[in-house]
Amino acid sequence: MFRYLKGTFGVGLMYQKHEDNAGKVTGFTDSDYAGCFDTRRSLTRFMFKFGENIVSWKCNMHNVVSLSTTEVGFIVVLEAIKEAIWMKGKGTKLGAKEVGVRIYSDSQSGTHWAKNQLYHERTTYIDVRLYFVRE
Repeated sequence: MFRYLKGTFGVGLMYQKHEDNAGKVTGFTDSDYAGCFDTRRSLTRFMFKFGENIVSWKCNMHNVVSLSTTEVGFIVVLEAIKEAIWMKGKGTKLGAKEVGVRIYSDSQSGTHWAKNQLYHERTTYIDVRLYFVRE
């Protein structure tokens, strides 16, 4: 452990204030459908920047096996939106007067599902989450 600490003494994160991006939170999401070969569960990954500084990130395996890439994309967007709501609430503590949030997703179908009300009998179980994302 001490060898590692000695070798990485000059490595770290540096946070700087940029006036042009003050109060701007940007999120990036990524999903991996059935990425775990043992359980076939999907992965959720996202990262948030406050201005130009990375302040939040997450990578975890889903609790359930998803049945489609659309479902995985939607779950990733849902998790990112929950994090964005938390970030927006904490933004004032970081010195921002007004916090704007923008989330980029690599899942077109998951984003489309979140924006447009599509009804299908196999998607009714996710209805509550859908309304949470839209709100």
